[in-house]
Amino acid sequence: MLLELTIDENQTMIRKSDIRRIYTYFTLTPISRSVYHEFVFKNWKKLLEMNSHDAFIMSCIIESLAVGTNSQEALEKIGEMLSNGAGAASNSVEYALDQIKSNIKWVKNHEKNICEFLNNNY
Repeated sequence: MLLELTIDENQTMIRKSDIRRIYTYFTLTPISRSVYHEFVFKNWKKLLEMNSHDAFIMSCIIESLAVGTNSQEALEKIGEMLSNGAGAASNSVEYALDQIKSNIKWVKNHEKNICEFLNNNY
């Protein structure tokens, strides 16, 4: 799997400079986002060990978790994982958690109207 290659220190197919693009790519659809989240949760320790000194990659990993995330359960799970440290990207933790909270609030404020519109028009 492509994501697994990003943490394989012996692989030669992916340049370090392309890893951020790969992580970002996996946030584009709900299904790939789910795969990305599972990968990050499963491999958080290794990701942190490999990249804790690299603020750009760590920021990308952390901020990508917030893309499209809009449930309290996910917020708690991500918050718990990130409370154990984020390496050089500690500023991204607050940003990502705030983004998820904003997403949750948006859904809470607009879900009813959107559902009504869709039910009435489609």
